[in-house]
Parts: sequence; C-alpha cells; structure tokens
Amino acid sequence: MENLTFLLAIKTLHVASMAIWFGLPLALSSEIRQSVKDSPAGFSPGRVDTIHRVLMIFGLVTLITGISLIFLKGGFGMIHPNIHIGFLLTLVLMGIEHGMTFRTWKNLKQSMALGDLAGAQVSATRYNTFSTAEHFLKLVILFLMVFRY
Repeated sequence: MENLTFLLAIKTLHVASMAIWFGLPLALSSEIRQSVKDSPAGFSPGRVDTIHRVLMIFGLVTLITGISLIFLKGGFGMIHPNIHIGFLLTLVLMGIEHGMTFRTWKNLKQSMALGDLAGAQVSATRYNTFSTAEHFLKLVILFLMVFRY
C-alpha cells in the first residue's frame, strides 16, 4: 500500500509538472512578438526570463519523475514502447528548448538592447518557430503517454 501511495504521488507530480511545462509558454511567443512590434522602448525581458527559469525547473521535474516512474515500474524493459518514444522525444524537446528557443531569446534581448529592431523581429519570428515545434512535440508526447495502442 505504501509503494502504491508513493507511485501515485510521483505520477501526480509528473502530470502536474508536465501541465505547467506545457501550458505556461502557450501564449509567450505571440506576447514577445507583440511587445517587440508595439513598444520597443518599453521592452522589459524580466518576465520572460522568469518564465524560462520556471520552464527549466518544471521540464527537469517532468523528466526526473518520468525516469522515476520508469524504474518504479521495473525499468525500460517493463514499459510500453510508447513510453520509450515519449522519453526520446522529451530529450529532443529539451534540446530544442535549451539549445534553440532560449538561445534565440538571448539574441532577441541583445538585439533590443542594441536598438536593432529588425534583428529583434527576426529573432522573435525564430522564437515563434522553435516554440511551435516545442508545442507540437509536447502534444505528441502527451498523446504517446496517454493513448497506448
């Protein structure tokens, strides 16, 4: 009974952290594009930096609780192949998020600090592209984790 309660707690933490990791940045790229277009003089990156820190934390919590669930179920040999694919896509997703999306955000901030509005708009468009890829991957991962055929 105690092991079942622990498993349920890890599953709950896993689902809650994924929900935050999934939902928090949904409107972020459009908000960034709008702020670059509307108010370059009043551009304030602090809120987006905070959201990125929260995304990193909840992405890691999702990954760690997912790995924990795999080993609580008996290891990689005991889980459905969809979980294997979802795990691999989660690693790809984290690579896109940290290697491309966050790097593009840094470029956008730098462009805004230098007053390069055209460069900032290009970075905002690239940020939107990477963010869209992230959202698509999160949907695929969610589908793989929930629906097992």
